[in-house]
Amino acid sequence: MLLESKNVHKSYGPHIVLKGISFGIDTGNKVGLVGPNGSGKSTLLKILAGKESPDFGKIITGRKIKVAYVPQEISLVSKKSIEEYVREDDPNIEDYKIKIVLTGLGFGDIGLSHKINDLSSGQRSKVALIKALLSRADIMLFDEPTNNLDLTSIIWLEKFIKDMSSACIVVSHDRTFIDNIVKKVFEIDWFKRTLNVTHGKYSSYLERKKLELEREWFKYNEEQEEASRLHKEARRMKGLAIKGSKTETGDKDKMLRGFRRNKSAASARKASIMHRRAQRIKRTEKPLEKEAFSMEFFSKEGGPIQLNDLIGGYGERKIFGPINTLIKYRDKVVFLGKNGSGKSTLLKTITGKLQPISGMVSFDNTIVIGDLMQEHEDLPRKQSVKNFLIKKENIPEEDIYDLFIDAGFEPEEINKKIEALSPGGRARLLLALFTYRNVNTLVLDEPTNHLDIDAMIALEDAIKGFTGTVILVSHDRWLLSRLSWTDIYRLDSGSLVREDSFESYLSTSEKEASKLIRTIDPRKM
Repeated sequence: MLLESKNVHKSYGPHIVLKGISFGIDTGNKVGLVGPNGSGKSTLLKILAGKESPDFGKIITGRKIKVAYVPQEISLVSKKSIEEYVREDDPNIEDYKIKIVLTGLGFGDIGLSHKINDLSSGQRSKVALIKALLSRADIMLFDEPTNNLDLTSIIWLEKFIKDMSSACIVVSHDRTFIDNIVKKVFEIDWFKRTLNVTHGKYSSYLERKKLELEREWFKYNEEQEEASRLHKEARRMKGLAIKGSKTETGDKDKMLRGFRRNKSAASARKASIMHRRAQRIKRTEKPLEKEAFSMEFFSKEGGPIQLNDLIGGYGERKIFGPINTLIKYRDKVVFLGKNGSGKSTLLKTITGKLQPISGMVSFDNTIVIGDLMQEHEDLPRKQSVKNFLIKKENIPEEDIYDLFIDAGFEPEEINKKIEALSPGGRARLLLALFTYRNVNTLVLDEPTNHLDIDAMIALEDAIKGFTGTVILVSHDRWLLSRLSWTDIYRLDSGSLVREDSFESYLSTSEKEASKLIRTIDPRKM
């Protein structure tokens, strides 16, 4: 066994995060670690990586076992070049291997001599991922590794991890990615803070969990109904007993009085038996389900968004255009493309966050935009959630708690600073806020990057039922393949190209990833 967790407990103040976590990891195991945001997934990875210590319990690894860890939020500051950083722990890594992994992760246009400090935060995350993949670690721990990757790179990484000899534990919002990789699922129970282990694919785990919950509810309801029936029958018998004992007849009816008295006593005995039978029924605890995150928009009617000869970029540096297209009200539009193709720049230009180089975006004042990514970046991290909602959003205090609970939070979290919320928590807060504002145009730039799976299901349901306009950038295959889209576009070399379907775009990406993976054998890395 490469690694063993024995009875690990972890708390932060009075809040229990992990309780009695025990499991083992063998060579080549591919494990998906799942649970709602705040259930302790990232904390467990940190403990396994030695970045945090358990309150008690222990992590056991062999003396020569090497563990690589890539956190969700990278704070990588270094004057080193990419090459120097990747070779930090192993100077003998061949150049061609570094270049192949760079290319596979959509980073081929960046030279090895490029300085870490000159990279964007997303690029720094990729460098940390590259270092881990080339580390020859026995166990790799990945916390949301697909967040900064385009679709071809996600598929490439999926194939790489699947074929590599190292064991790995993956936390990921990407349901297709995790389903294609893992053979075992570790679920952290939200209520008990314990670990449930399921063997098989992620989709099999979902099906088993659904069936198990249905069985629990069936058994619980069956027992409740039987207990209710017995108590009802006992009350009826008791009533008959009381009625019989009060029956008055004349002296000449001694036999009738005796008969009724005996009948009353029999009814009382039956009532007592019924009560005892009801009490002896083995009571199954009511199944525990985390309150679902729900979003319901009540949107006012809006108008179209027109892009006329739109050229966008930064300063004089053109990123895309000219683009001419009409997004009608109630359209659900997807923009696809490789990282760096200009998708986010296009969304920022549409929302007015970025001024166009030339051309124009036009829409009338009936449009109420909810821009998830931009508002996520603009959140006042040092402010408490409550103060943010009251002061900035002018939400009456009596409405705040309902909004907060609907977003899937615990009541006590309302006094937390925004920075103390997980990235998914911040995204859920904003989505709930959009329902309050009655936005009628949702602009979503990689919305699933920071949401847990329950929140993503809520987002999918919200998009399905949303009567306004949706403009989406996403690489999430699960989301894109399960919803109906009015138009699907691909940004390619600055031009907007209409795709016949998401499936056709996915097929092209899979072929590109397969070509790249053929150049390397992950088992020999």
